[in-house]
Amino acid sequence: MIETSSLLEQQRRETKRFIQLLHYPLFLFLLFIVIVVILNVYLLPRFSSLYASVGQTSTGIISIISSILHQLPFMLLIILGISFAIFSTAVLILRKLDPHEKWSTLAKLPGIGYYVKHYHSYVFSREASYLLKGGMSIQAMLTTFMSQPYRELYHDMAHFMADELRRGQSIYATVLQFPYFTEELKRITQHGESNGQLEDEWQFYSRYCLASIEEKTLRLFSFIQPTIFLFLGVAIIGTYLIILFPMFNLMQSL
Repeated sequence: MIETSSLLEQQRRETKRFIQLLHYPLFLFLLFIVIVVILNVYLLPRFSSLYASVGQTSTGIISIISSILHQLPFMLLIILGISFAIFSTAVLILRKLDPHEKWSTLAKLPGIGYYVKHYHSYVFSREASYLLKGGMSIQAMLTTFMSQPYRELYHDMAHFMADELRRGQSIYATVLQFPYFTEELKRITQHGESNGQLEDEWQFYSRYCLASIEEKTLRLFSFIQPTIFLFLGVAIIGTYLIILFPMFNLMQSL
């Protein structure tokens, strides 16, 4: 019970930490969307009407910036629509595959594959190490996974591992059959099985794996955040140019 409580508490902390990682990039993206909507719904139409009423027309760079800002919402909708179509198609295709085939396919994809392998390696090594440290044998640990049919991948994986172990295969030989596990987990399993400290090796690797996922995500966000800032800056500067340039032209004509 103590081990289970500790595992659940760790899962809660890790989920909270991951959600916190997503907060700032999502805030920036939503801020960008809000600014674009305000520009197109409120500011640009009013200033266009104002300058048209005094005989001013947009020319040169102002016309280009205004056109870009006006088309930006449609471009975002097109990108989101294409992304949604690709995602929906992928989901429909993957639904037809069994769990092993589905995750094996995802593990081969660039970018996504890294997260698939590290996520499943992390979950398996974390939960297996906690169960073994709680006094369970390998067979009892696999039986626990098999008793969770709602987790299809781990349910099927445990059945396969139990069958292979009954046939005399090593744990290392069985995990080699799972392409959605990292190569590091496979080597860790081989080392832990040989020195009799498999639960310690898996527990260490689960922590390392989580740190690797967080580091990779932070590196990704370090690229995304400046990109969003760039778009925000362009939108704000473009707005100032659209507002101020015609005003200067109007003042010069007086």
